[in-house]
Amino acid sequence: MLFEYFNLSYLVLWVLVCLLTYSNIQLVQKVQALGIKRTPNPNHLPLNDQGISSGDLFPELTLVDKELGNWNSVSTEGSIVLITSFMCSSCKIVYPLIEPFLKKHPAINFLLLLDGDQNDLESVRFNYNLTVPMSTITDEMREPLKIRAFPFGYFLSPEGKVVAKGVVGHESGLDVLFRNGHETHLITENMKSTISA
Repeated sequence: MLFEYFNLSYLVLWVLVCLLTYSNIQLVQKVQALGIKRTPNPNHLPLNDQGISSGDLFPELTLVDKELGNWNSVSTEGSIVLITSFMCSSCKIVYPLIEPFLKKHPAINFLLLLDGDQNDLESVRFNYNLTVPMSTITDEMREPLKIRAFPFGYFLSPEGKVVAKGVVGHESGLDVLFRNGHETHLITENMKSTISA
Protein backbone atom coordinates (compact mmCIF):
# COMPACT_ATOMS: atom_id res chain seq x y z
CA MET A 1 0.00 0.00 0.00
CA LEU A 2 2.78 2.44 0.94
CA PHE A 3 4.61 1.60 -2.27
CA GLU A 4 1.51 2.51 -4.34
CA TYR A 5 1.24 5.94 -2.68
CA PHE A 6 4.89 6.58 -3.34
CA ASN A 7 4.51 5.68 -7.03
CA LEU A 8 1.40 7.83 -7.32
CA SER A 9 3.12 10.84 -5.69
CA TYR A 10 6.14 10.36 -7.94
CA LEU A 11 3.88 10.33 -11.02
CA VAL A 12 2.09 13.52 -9.85
CA LEU A 13 5.44 15.19 -9.25
CA TRP A 14 6.62 14.47 -12.80
CA VAL A 15 3.34 15.66 -14.29
CA LEU A 16 3.76 18.97 -12.42
CA VAL A 17 7.37 19.31 -13.60
CA CYS A 18 6.30 18.74 -17.20
CA LEU A 19 3.45 21.28 -16.93
CA LEU A 20 5.73 23.93 -15.43
CA THR A 21 8.36 23.35 -18.11
CA TYR A 22 5.75 23.64 -20.85
CA SER A 23 4.29 26.86 -19.38
CA ASN A 24 7.78 28.42 -19.07
CA ILE A 25 8.55 27.59 -22.70
CA GLN A 26 5.26 29.17 -23.76
CA LEU A 27 5.97 32.30 -21.73
CA VAL A 28 9.45 32.72 -23.23
CA GLN A 29 8.05 32.30 -26.75
CA LYS A 30 5.39 34.96 -26.13
CA VAL A 31 7.96 37.42 -24.79
CA GLN A 32 10.16 36.80 -27.83
CA ALA A 33 7.19 37.23 -30.16
CA LEU A 34 6.39 40.60 -28.60
CA GLY A 35 9.95 41.71 -29.18
CA ILE A 36 10.58 42.67 -25.58
CA LYS A 37 14.30 43.05 -25.11
CA ARG A 38 16.25 43.83 -22.00
CA THR A 39 19.03 45.83 -23.54
CA PRO A 40 20.39 48.55 -21.28
CA ASN A 41 20.15 52.15 -22.40
CA PRO A 42 23.73 53.27 -23.15
CA ASN A 43 22.89 56.82 -21.98
CA HIS A 44 21.35 55.77 -18.67
CA LEU A 45 23.20 55.45 -15.38
CA PRO A 46 21.67 53.20 -12.71
CA LEU A 47 20.24 54.93 -9.64
CA ASN A 48 20.25 58.35 -11.33
CA ASP A 49 17.19 59.18 -9.25
CA GLN A 50 19.19 58.77 -6.01
CA GLY A 51 21.62 61.11 -4.28
CA ILE A 52 21.59 64.89 -4.20
CA SER A 53 18.71 66.27 -6.27
CA SER A 54 19.50 67.56 -9.75
CA GLY A 55 19.71 71.34 -9.72
CA ASP A 56 20.80 71.49 -6.07
CA LEU A 57 24.18 72.92 -5.12
CA PHE A 58 26.79 70.32 -4.28
CA PRO A 59 27.66 70.64 -0.58
CA GLU A 60 30.86 72.31 0.57
CA LEU A 61 33.22 69.62 1.81
CA THR A 62 35.98 69.73 4.37
CA LEU A 63 38.48 67.37 2.78
CA VAL A 64 40.85 65.18 4.74
CA ASP A 65 43.78 64.81 2.30
CA LYS A 66 46.46 67.33 3.28
CA GLU A 67 48.05 67.20 -0.21
CA LEU A 68 44.75 68.19 -1.75
CA GLY A 69 44.45 71.67 -0.33
CA ASN A 70 41.15 73.33 -1.11
CA TRP A 71 39.33 71.53 -3.88
CA ASN A 72 37.30 73.92 -5.99
CA SER A 73 34.14 72.53 -7.59
CA VAL A 74 33.86 75.58 -9.87
CA SER A 75 35.19 74.98 -13.39
CA THR A 76 34.23 76.40 -16.77
CA GLU A 77 33.72 72.86 -18.11
CA GLY A 78 32.16 71.39 -14.99
CA SER A 79 33.37 68.96 -12.36
CA ILE A 80 33.03 65.28 -11.56
CA VAL A 81 32.92 63.95 -8.01
CA LEU A 82 33.35 60.18 -7.87
CA ILE A 83 32.48 58.46 -4.60
CA THR A 84 33.96 54.99 -4.15
CA SER A 85 34.59 52.44 -1.44
CA PHE A 86 37.77 50.53 -0.74
CA MET A 87 35.78 47.27 -0.47
CA CYS A 88 33.79 47.82 -3.69
CA SER A 89 34.58 45.43 -6.56
CA SER A 90 32.90 47.64 -9.19
CA CYS A 91 35.10 50.53 -8.08
CA LYS A 92 38.15 48.48 -9.05
CA ILE A 93 36.83 48.49 -12.63
CA VAL A 94 36.57 52.30 -12.63
CA TYR A 95 39.91 53.25 -11.01
CA PRO A 96 42.05 52.37 -14.07
CA LEU A 97 39.69 54.39 -16.30
CA ILE A 98 40.07 57.69 -14.43
CA GLU A 99 43.43 58.89 -15.77
CA PRO A 100 42.62 58.05 -19.45
CA PHE A 101 39.24 59.77 -19.03
CA LEU A 102 40.95 62.93 -17.74
CA LYS A 103 43.38 62.90 -20.66
CA LYS A 104 40.33 63.12 -22.96
CA HIS A 105 38.74 65.85 -20.82
CA PRO A 106 41.59 67.88 -19.25
CA ALA A 107 39.39 70.90 -18.42
CA ILE A 108 37.19 68.87 -16.06
CA ASN A 109 37.81 69.21 -12.32
CA PHE A 110 37.84 65.75 -10.78
CA LEU A 111 37.61 64.67 -7.14
CA LEU A 112 37.72 61.10 -5.88
CA LEU A 113 36.15 60.49 -2.47
CA LEU A 114 36.91 57.13 -0.87
CA ASP A 115 34.92 55.38 1.82
CA GLY A 116 37.81 53.96 3.82
CA ASP A 117 40.71 55.11 5.95
CA GLN A 118 43.88 56.98 4.95
CA ASN A 119 45.77 53.70 4.36
CA ASP A 120 43.03 52.55 1.96
CA LEU A 121 43.27 55.86 0.11
CA GLU A 122 47.05 55.56 -0.26
CA SER A 123 46.66 51.96 -1.43
CA VAL A 124 44.19 52.96 -4.16
CA ARG A 125 46.36 55.92 -5.17
CA PHE A 126 49.46 53.70 -5.42
CA ASN A 127 47.87 50.58 -6.98
CA TYR A 128 46.11 52.52 -9.75
CA ASN A 129 48.70 55.32 -10.23
CA LEU A 130 46.11 58.00 -9.59
CA THR A 131 47.15 61.64 -9.68
CA VAL A 132 43.66 63.08 -9.18
CA PRO A 133 42.68 64.89 -5.98
CA MET A 134 41.52 62.29 -3.45
CA SER A 135 40.08 62.38 0.05
CA THR A 136 38.50 59.94 2.46
CA ILE A 137 34.87 60.38 3.42
CA THR A 138 34.26 61.59 6.94
CA ASP A 139 31.15 60.80 8.96
CA GLU A 140 30.00 64.41 8.48
CA MET A 141 30.08 63.95 4.67
CA ARG A 142 27.88 60.86 4.48
CA GLU A 143 24.49 62.52 4.96
CA PRO A 144 24.99 65.54 2.67
CA LEU A 145 26.41 63.28 -0.10
CA LYS A 146 23.41 60.91 0.20
CA ILE A 147 25.56 57.87 -0.58
CA ARG A 148 23.53 54.75 -1.37
CA ALA A 149 25.76 52.78 -3.79
CA PHE A 150 29.32 52.74 -5.08
CA PRO A 151 30.86 53.92 -7.36
CA PHE A 152 28.50 56.90 -7.50
CA GLY A 153 29.34 59.92 -9.63
CA TYR A 154 28.09 63.50 -9.75
CA PHE A 155 28.61 65.86 -12.68
CA LEU A 156 28.52 69.46 -11.46
CA SER A 157 27.83 72.55 -13.54
CA PRO A 158 30.39 75.39 -13.50
CA GLU A 159 28.26 76.93 -10.73
CA GLY A 160 28.57 73.78 -8.61
CA LYS A 161 25.03 72.47 -9.17
CA VAL A 162 24.29 68.77 -9.66
CA VAL A 163 23.50 68.24 -13.34
CA ALA A 164 23.87 64.46 -13.78
CA LYS A 165 24.47 61.54 -11.43
CA GLY A 166 24.36 57.80 -11.07
CA VAL A 167 26.33 54.62 -10.53
CA VAL A 168 29.31 54.52 -12.91
CA GLY A 169 30.46 50.95 -12.22
CA HIS A 170 31.14 49.93 -15.82
CA GLU A 171 33.69 50.79 -18.49
CA SER A 172 31.70 53.56 -20.13
CA GLY A 173 30.23 54.94 -16.87
CA LEU A 174 32.43 58.04 -16.64
CA ASP A 175 31.83 58.85 -20.32
CA VAL A 176 28.06 58.51 -19.87
CA LEU A 177 28.16 60.72 -16.76
CA PHE A 178 30.19 63.36 -18.61
CA ARG A 179 28.02 63.24 -21.73
CA ASN A 180 24.75 63.42 -19.77
CA GLY A 181 26.06 66.23 -17.57
CA HIS A 182 27.60 68.23 -20.39
CA GLU A 183 24.50 67.93 -22.62
CA THR A 184 22.14 68.83 -19.78
CA HIS A 185 24.29 71.83 -18.88
CA LEU A 186 24.35 73.05 -22.50
CA ILE A 187 20.57 72.70 -22.82
CA THR A 188 20.08 74.63 -19.56
CA GLU A 189 22.43 77.40 -20.70
CA ASN A 190 20.67 77.66 -24.08
CA MET A 191 17.30 77.92 -22.32
CA LYS A 192 18.64 80.67 -20.03
CA SER A 193 20.01 82.68 -22.96
CA THR A 194 16.75 82.25 -24.91
CA ILE A 195 14.67 83.44 -21.95
CA SER A 196 16.89 86.44 -21.27
CA ALA A 197 16.98 87.49 -24.94
